Order: sequence, then C-alpha cells, then structure tokens
Amino acid sequence: MKIEELLKLNEGVCLDFKEKLPSPDDLAKLLVAFSNTKGGKIVIGVTDKTRMIKGLELDLNVEEYVMNVASNNCVPLISPSLEFISHQNKLIAVVEAPVGEQKPYQVKKLGVEKGVFVRIGSTNRLADKALRAELSRESRNITFDKLAVGMADFNDFNLEKVKRYQELKERRLGTPPEKINEDYLEKIGAYKKANGRRVPTIGGLLLFGKEPQSVTDLPRAIIKAARFRGKGKSYIIDQTVIENALPEQIDHAVQFILKNIKISGKVKGLKRQDKPEYPVAALREAITNAVVHRDYFLADSMAISIVIFDDRIEIESPGMLPQGVTVENIKEKQRTRNPLIARILFEMDYFDEWGRGIERMLNAMKDAGLPEPIFKEDTLSFLVILKGIKSKSKIKRRKAPATAPAKFALNERQKWVVNYLSKHGKITTKELKNKFKNVSLITTKRDLARLRENKKIEFRGALKTGHYALAK
Repeated sequence: MKIEELLKLNEGVCLDFKEKLPSPDDLAKLLVAFSNTKGGKIVIGVTDKTRMIKGLELDLNVEEYVMNVASNNCVPLISPSLEFISHQNKLIAVVEAPVGEQKPYQVKKLGVEKGVFVRIGSTNRLADKALRAELSRESRNITFDKLAVGMADFNDFNLEKVKRYQELKERRLGTPPEKINEDYLEKIGAYKKANGRRVPTIGGLLLFGKEPQSVTDLPRAIIKAARFRGKGKSYIIDQTVIENALPEQIDHAVQFILKNIKISGKVKGLKRQDKPEYPVAALREAITNAVVHRDYFLADSMAISIVIFDDRIEIESPGMLPQGVTVENIKEKQRTRNPLIARILFEMDYFDEWGRGIERMLNAMKDAGLPEPIFKEDTLSFLVILKGIKSKSKIKRRKAPATAPAKFALNERQKWVVNYLSKHGKITTKELKNKFKNVSLITTKRDLARLRENKKIEFRGALKTGHYALAK
C-alpha cells in the first residue's frame, strides 16, 4: 500500500501512527498486540491526529532499534519487516508485524499475566486468563466450538434436532440418515473423547442441545432483538430474547424481523403476493453469518443484537472479523472461527461454505432497489447495517484535469547506484554505506527509499540478507 493511501486511513486494529520512535516498552507492547490479533503496521514519523509528516530523527538506526526490541523484548521472538519511505522530502518508517503463529506473545519483562496484549480498535488491551487461553488454542488450531463440555453427556442432546439435521442434509447433499448414537455424534463432531470418556462439544450442544445455553455455560449464546420507533432508541415497540439451538435462533430471528417491518402486497391472478420491506434472503444471510462467525468465547457476556429502526436494521455480532478477513476484503475472503458450526449449518442449507453468502446479501439488496449493506468492525463486535431507504446520490463534480507528475531528479549518489546496478546487478546497504563513508546511514536509506518509490530499484530476498537490484 502506498504511503498516500496509508495516511488517509484511521488508526485501528491493524494500523498505528507514531510521531516519534516509541520507547522500547511501548514498541514491544504494539508488536505483541498486533502479533496476537491480526498483524498490523506502525507508521513512524507521522502525527496521529493531524497526519503531519515529521520524519525520522537522522541520528537513529531505526532498523537495528526495531529488530532489537522485537527479538529481546518480546516472547516468543517476533520478526517484523521494515520499510523506509521518502515522502515530502522526509523519511518515514513503516514497521509491519505479522500475525503470530506461536500465540500468545508477551512483553518479556512484564510476564504472562501482565504482558499479553491484543489489539482492540486503536488501543492495546491487556488479555485476561480466558483470552490468553483462547490465543493459545488459536495457535494450536483448536477452535472454541470443538472444545469438550466435561459436565455434559448424551442425555443433553435433543435427538429430534439431530434427526432434523439428517433430513435437511439428505435434502441438500443426498446423504442418507444413519442410526443416531454416540458413535454417530462423534463422527459429525458433536461428541469427542476427553479424559478417557466421550463428552459433547460446545458446537454440538449449541446445534443439537436440549438447553444449550445452560449446559454449555454460555448464557449469552442467544439473540436479543428489538423494534424501536423512529431512527433512535428512545421508544421501544417490541422486543424478544431468542434462545434454543442455533438453527432455531436463525428461524425465529427472521420471523421477528418480518413481524416488525412493513409488508406490501398485491394480487396477481387469484393469489396475493406479499413483499417485505427488506428481502428475506438478505435478512437470513446477515443473521446466519452473525451466528456462524460470532466469537462464542464472548458468549458468557455478549449476545447477538438485532435492532430494527424505521429506516434501517442493525445486526451486531460479538467478536471482530476472523483472522485474515477485513471490512475491505469481506466480499472476497471466507473464513470462520467456528468450522464445526459452519459445516453443520452448511449441510442443513443455512450457510454457504463457498463464500457466496455476502454476495447473495448484496445481490438481494440490489434486486430490491435498496442500498448496499454497510459493514463496520468495532472494538469487540462486527456490525451489519441494512438500510431501507436509498441514500441520496451525491452530486457529481467535474474532476480537474490531472497534472503531470513531477520528474524525479537523481542526485549524484542515486545516479551512482543506478549506474552500478546496471553493470554489477546487485548491491547491499552495507556496501553502499562503505562506498559513501562521509554520508550517514539514514541518508543512504533515504536515497534508496526514493529510488524504490520511483521504481528505479527494488529490494530482493530476506530482510537481513537481501540486496537491491534494478526494478524490472
């Protein structure tokens, strides 16, 4: 991403601006928080609120400083990448911390209890014991919906719900029903072996349990729904709490919305055809996605929320988007933190595992003549807004003719680099520093950044052992 594009973004889960190089403790906390969450970029040399370009202090070896903090102050070791960018004749550093594979990461000197941080919105939040355990499970690829419920047994399942699952699965996939017993429930992931015996999984009970909220000890694995008069929450008309298993929650949530929105009708032939204010397909997709992708780790305190106003419907699901999915790429990326729940609901024809659910929602709203859904990621939740009234189109203004980009003039050192590379093919930063001994390392890096920015050269190979070559 170009620096101009970065500067237009707000600080958030994956981005932080620093006017100056942070202290070792603050930098370590940022690197740990990004690595424990979704990864992120730290832009150094730019003010947070005004986006004023301050640039780096010329007497600092930023690369060595960042790498030392990442390796000495963070546990396990974090391997960020670092890029220098010349902008407005000042040098900016962009440090990128990848998503970690050995979570939870911690600030070494603070220890486990006080040193594990996650990124929530634009802040770094200390992780409690439960969240640290969740990070550990994530690194070991153990999902929350596949965890065992030690105090439950076979009698906590509602076998009629399992039978309905088999019927819907046969209808969708042609899979014939099987005998419902412990072996079968283990086969589909609703049962597992733990401590020498077989017990239900959290996902299995949420899908097929008699009283899933009480047995799984997740009292907020529910949907709260309300209808308000007007465009705010000043006057409530109707409300409900939807419990039971997840398939029933989806069905009842759709029914509650249909009961509380406008329904127009017309007679065609001898039959009356009703048309809801919002397309049912879009409502169902939004609710199903909330149920499938929600963070059930938070289901002891946060419920899915559906709020109906005169002009919109807001569906909020606890938990940020899954790793690798952002508001920007949500139309193309498909990933869930609850693969067991996703697979069962796919087999029951509630959910599309091929990533077409968002596309179906978009198409349904478009076909109904309604605005495209709005997606927002908040500190601990993901919000979908379906608008029932088209927003006014913006006045199109004629664009001013584009001006030709300023020609990039090479200084003597940059000319030498290009000439050297045309003859010898490659050169390292160390070799350049030895060539220009009377020039500081920061100036050398600024020269290289300017050459890369203008596509004269490119960097190849690993961060520490790579080299520069002419751009292809």
